Amino acid sequence: SYRSVVNDLYERANSEFHDAQNDIVDVEATVNEEKPKTEKKAEPTQAEKFINEINSLNTNIPDEQISKDLFETCAYLKQIDELSKKLPNTKEKLSKLYEHYLPILIKILKQYESLQSAVTDPSYEETREKLSNTIQLINTAMKNIISSMTDQDFINLSADISTLEAVLKKDGLTDTDQLLEQSKK
Repeated sequence: SYRSVVNDLYERANSEFHDAQNDIVDVEATVNEEKPKTEKKAEPTQAEKFINEINSLNTNIPDEQISKDLFETCAYLKQIDELSKKLPNTKEKLSKLYEHYLPILIKILKQYESLQSAVTDPSYEETREKLSNTIQLINTAMKNIISSMTDQDFINLSADISTLEAVLKKDGLTDTDQLLEQSKK
């Protein structure tokens, strides 16, 4: 009978403990439901800030070629931003772009935007051509930055592919003709 009483007390204690635990969980769930979840928006990256500013300025520049070049600039910036997130060791390569080149481009675009009312001025066409060339230079620089950010990865990938092809060929699992056909495609 002693054991029966101890087991009965043990079962009641566990039962009350679990009931109390369930009550706590229910209260916590209610409290969590009542709190509105406020998601913090991620701070825009440097590239996103420049993209937004360039797009804003671009809307006020009616020249089709310059707009096209600026859209290309934004596309390269987006690609650079994505690569820098995946390859954090490349941030040093981007410092001049963000600290010097793009701020100067923004300053030039602001000046050009303010001169839109002077379309009949003889200097306007020459300035428009220089601006277009400058934007194309920035775009070329960003292409080179993108290339330099990924060069080592492409070299490593090519080496891995060549190694796998050589091992498969050595083990007699592929033939030279098959590799040649696939490389021509």
